[in-house]
Parts: sequence; structure tokens; C-alpha cells
Amino acid sequence: MDILYRLRMEYGYRLGFLKFKKDYEESRKFIVNDEGLELQASSYKTTFYWKAFQQIIESQNAFLLPRKKKQYIVIPKRAFNNPDDAIKFSKLIATYTNQQIKKV
Repeated sequence: MDILYRLRMEYGYRLGFLKFKKDYEESRKFIVNDEGLELQASSYKTTFYWKAFQQIIESQNAFLLPRKKKQYIVIPKRAFNNPDDAIKFSKLIATYTNQQIKKV
């Protein structure tokens, strides 16, 4: 294999990994409002409307909000300041989506 090709591939891989790591480690903020669940980061802002969620799944460690066949929003419970905030969140999303929470 050509050494220049190999070095170029490795360099490209490292740059891609560093960008992914930066995006992955970026802090995000979820805001709950009447329209839906708003996700804010430094480079973007997105709203997921309540009617888009097919069901609500709650585990011991996170909330899982399926949108489409292979699209999910995962909200870890460690993101909340205390357990009471997680309980309030579960009540809010159950109210806004008019669905029962499935506990697994």
C-alpha cells in the first residue's frame, strides 16, 4: 500500500474523530414547552413536536422517546438536578403527549 495514501487516510480519520468527539461532548439543553421538546446547542436549535412521539418509555436510567421507526431521543435521568425533576418531567410529557409511560 502506498505510504502517502495510508497517511492521508489516517489523518482524515483523526480529523473526523476529533470533530465527532467535539460534537458529542458539547453540552445540550432540553426545554419543555407547549409546542414540544426543544433541543438547544451552541450551533443549532431544534423543536420536536409532541405529536411526533409515538410512545414514552422510561427505564431506571433514562427516558426514551421514539419518533419514527429508527429515530429516538434519549434523555438520561442524570441530566436532571434531582429525582423530583425527573418525576415532574415524566408527568409533563405524559400530559402533553396524552400517552401513558411504559416502564421497562
